[in-house]
Amino acid sequence: MRAPVVSTLLGFFNRQGVDIDGKPSYRLFFVPPPEGSVLGAQRRLLTSIVDGLPDDDTHIVNPLAARHGLVLVRLLTGIRRHESVHMAVCDPFARTCHLLPPLECKVSFVSCTFLTGAECRQHHRSLDYFKVLAVVSFDNPKGKDDRERNLYTFSSTESSWSAPRKCFDEVYRPGKRGFRFPQISSGNNALCGTTAHWLVSYHFGHLEEPTKYYTLDVSSDTGHTSLTELPTAVSRHITYSNSRSTLGVTADGALSLFCIDEQALMRRIDVWKRGNDVDNQVWLHSRVIELPSQTKHLYHLSGVHMLSVEKSDTLLVIDDESQCVHKVNVETGVVEEQQFQNGLNSIAMPMNMDWPTWFASRLG
Repeated sequence: MRAPVVSTLLGFFNRQGVDIDGKPSYRLFFVPPPEGSVLGAQRRLLTSIVDGLPDDDTHIVNPLAARHGLVLVRLLTGIRRHESVHMAVCDPFARTCHLLPPLECKVSFVSCTFLTGAECRQHHRSLDYFKVLAVVSFDNPKGKDDRERNLYTFSSTESSWSAPRKCFDEVYRPGKRGFRFPQISSGNNALCGTTAHWLVSYHFGHLEEPTKYYTLDVSSDTGHTSLTELPTAVSRHITYSNSRSTLGVTADGALSLFCIDEQALMRRIDVWKRGNDVDNQVWLHSRVIELPSQTKHLYHLSGVHMLSVEKSDTLLVIDDESQCVHKVNVETGVVEEQQFQNGLNSIAMPMNMDWPTWFASRLG
């Protein structure tokens, strides 16, 4: 059993409404947890704590991933947004912004994670180092058969993005079998060690066969991709949750899966963990967490999502409609309601910090 990781939730990066010169607009804010944060007790515009990052009505900034005090964001300018991806790695502690070279490719949606020197300390000891893994989806609206799911990588020691690597031989399209990549902002991937995992599904077209679920596994060291089929019992729980399932890494370092049980009127969360002392591909049904009875009426089948706080036992269940947020400890099963400034939504990206690792990297 691994020693628990010392990790602290710093807050969330979230797009929220704001009045600018009397006109409603949206900006990317840092939103602290109710107990406060080292980055402040009040919500703050990301541009107020990071220099060099555009964020106005012509520059939409969306959070993609956050780790070890860094946040990866996507810049949407409205110009050629379906032909290139513009991203930046921001450091709120150093007030710096590292603009990445544009990723020139056809794009409908992008899902990213990244590693820092903390994960790659065998080769890169400083947190100034980072490596971005981006899965880019493209669906040609004019051609049903023109669909791509490709992996691209970029590191701070390189000057350009890698060549694309195909993720799937078969990509789902109506009436045909293939893999479907979820187009959600967060919760569909997790970083375990130096391997990134995305939760994906395989559909059989018109055939009456149950959907299968896999993890798309990407080695950050080699860029190699592989697919691991999840056991039938795990896939069944994902199906019950109507695919509202979230990957995460708990404090013990285990790759975990959290499913809201839709058949139980969304009143419980099933927790699965990968691995035991013999086989790391075994998935164990570790816990069922019942939501408090007074919260049951708040949940609806649409607009509910979960955020897993990396390397901790914290899971947040968010109802977009009611703005209700419940903090769940997946180890103890304790559930508590929390209030966030202006609420949280499906774009929210949690940031936590492993302080000993962070300080060690700063000291060299």
